[in-house]
Amino acid sequence: MWCTVCSSSSGPVGRFVRDRVLVPLLNRAWVQCWATYSTSQLWVNYRRGPLGATRLARKPRPGDRVADLACVRQDGESSRLHAELGGRFVLLTPDTGAAECVSSAERLLGKRVVPMRFVEDRDEVWLVRPDGHLAWRGRDAAMLERWLTDALNTGRTTR
Repeated sequence: MWCTVCSSSSGPVGRFVRDRVLVPLLNRAWVQCWATYSTSQLWVNYRRGPLGATRLARKPRPGDRVADLACVRQDGESSRLHAELGGRFVLLTPDTGAAECVSSAERLLGKRVVPMRFVEDRDEVWLVRPDGHLAWRGRDAAMLERWLTDALNTGRTTR
């Protein structure tokens, strides 16, 4: 119907529908918000996928898209999370207490992981996938290593 109305807008009925119905409707803020939300795919998550986990109540959950957070490289330079992804995992860590997580991730992922620090005060480690979705979060290096081993070897993780 949309194409029919637009293509026949040279007639009086088509012009009326276009000018008096469609244009005012499409200029509404809620219609534009809905269209942007629907087409952006920023709402897509993979919580129920083979690498997701639903047991955490706080957000973001594994499988959720992670916002473009401010972070700090290992050399002390400020950066943004999405600028560092580029086909690699990013391991976001607090200022202290995450050396074991970093070494586990580097041992299993090699050059496919970039260790970074949170700018905000956080007390856990986040592993962000190359597509910008949260892979894992926690504090225990052994759990991260088990998650990575399962994910890399079987394409699934235990929930």
